[in-house]
Amino acid sequence: MGFNWGTGSPPYEPLKLIALSSIREVSYMPNAKESHYQAYLLLRELDAQIAATMNQIAYGRMNGIEWEKTCKAHRIAFDEWIKFADIRAAEGKDSASESP
Repeated sequence: MGFNWGTGSPPYEPLKLIALSSIREVSYMPNAKESHYQAYLLLRELDAQIAATMNQIAYGRMNGIEWEKTCKAHRIAFDEWIKFADIRAAEGKDSASESP
């Protein structure tokens, strides 16, 4: 789907959030590879939401329901990333304090 020059519509619609519940609540300590993959997924979603926000700004669509949806999706992706990063940082501090 490309840019529609006649209507000025964006090249894509704001992305739907991926199901993050499967990566946000892990009942066991993920290994490094799983942790890197979780970080990748979260950052990829955040990147997509940043692009959607930039798209809305570029076309001057900074009000209305679509803007609110875009901002909400961006905030959710950001919050999920920060939550993940904070957990990993705390785990790093815990493991560093346990080392002799």
